[in-house]
Amino acid sequence: MSDTTPSGALDQADHDCPARIRHIVGDIFNLMVTQGHRIDEATADAALSGAQERLGEICLECLGGAATEDPPRSALMDEPTAPKKARDDNRKYFLLRMVSCKLSHLFDTENNPTPLDRASSYGIDAYMHRIFSKSVYEQINDRAEDILDHTGTGDTNILNAILDNPDYKAFLENVLVRLAVSFLKYESAKGLFISELNMAMPDGAPPLGHVEFKSVMRALLSDIFLLGKTLGGNDLLDYRYGKNTAAIIDRVADDFGQDI
Repeated sequence: MSDTTPSGALDQADHDCPARIRHIVGDIFNLMVTQGHRIDEATADAALSGAQERLGEICLECLGGAATEDPPRSALMDEPTAPKKARDDNRKYFLLRMVSCKLSHLFDTENNPTPLDRASSYGIDAYMHRIFSKSVYEQINDRAEDILDHTGTGDTNILNAILDNPDYKAFLENVLVRLAVSFLKYESAKGLFISELNMAMPDGAPPLGHVEFKSVMRALLSDIFLLGKTLGGNDLLDYRYGKNTAAIIDRVADDFGQDI
């Protein structure tokens, strides 16, 4: 099977719709597999994964993310963006439910003069589909479901229960560390993140941008950024998540702080 994708379709595509491009090319590739040469399933899966990854790189460039260094794998697309229609079944979004507890104040329509539409949080879930493979996402989503079964309801109750339990806290920290590391190629990842937030918003809603991105990132990752600044925090990050994790997070924190 040829290791190329139909470039003509990309040349004519609307660069403001990277998710649509990904789905279109994915459909084309699936058609090639089913109607073209007969190949085994494992080979087809590997080929499709490679095509999706290359297309993820194309989307990075469309959003102004081209750079001289290679982006971390976690900043590329491992899985297609979660379809909007799936949000109707909120029971599936256990990982998102857990993570979004840290955003409670941003959604507060009574005390926040510029509240964020909760619909935008589905963009966070779509971004997490990018940084975790399908199998990993399913496993951690199942684990999040188990944890939520023991935390009660309400953002404050859930977050307090997680922080009071070392195992639950470690799980959430792991997810947020992976999220932070995915921003190593900061400008590209920022563009993708904002794009996912906007694609999750209702039709006709005002576009979200730099201000909303900073608010969400600050709420999600400030604890992770601070961990590297505490005594022994760098060593802990490297011990828990691998060598150079602390250095990467420090770099992301610096890029975030300078992004004004």
